[in-house]
Amino acid sequence: MGKKRRSYEQEARFARCDVCYGEIPIEFYFAKGEVVVCSECDTEYILDCRQPVILSMFENSFDDGFFDGLEYDY
Repeated sequence: MGKKRRSYEQEARFARCDVCYGEIPIEFYFAKGEVVVCSECDTEYILDCRQPVILSMFENSFDDGFFDGLEYDY
C-alpha cells in the first residue's frame, strides 16, 4: 500500500444523494454517526463510515406530514 499524503486526510470527500443524485460534501471534521444533509433536497443521512464514504438514510427524512390527519374508511 502506498504512502498517503497528509492533505489526503483533510480533503473533502463526496457522497451521492439517493433522492436527487446531488453531491454531498463530507468534510474532514465530520465524525461517524453525525447527521449530514443534502443541500439540494434537504434529505438527511447518517454518516456510517468516512473511508469509503457510506451514508444511511435518516429514518424521519421523508415524514413531511402530508398524510397526517387523514381518516380512512375501510
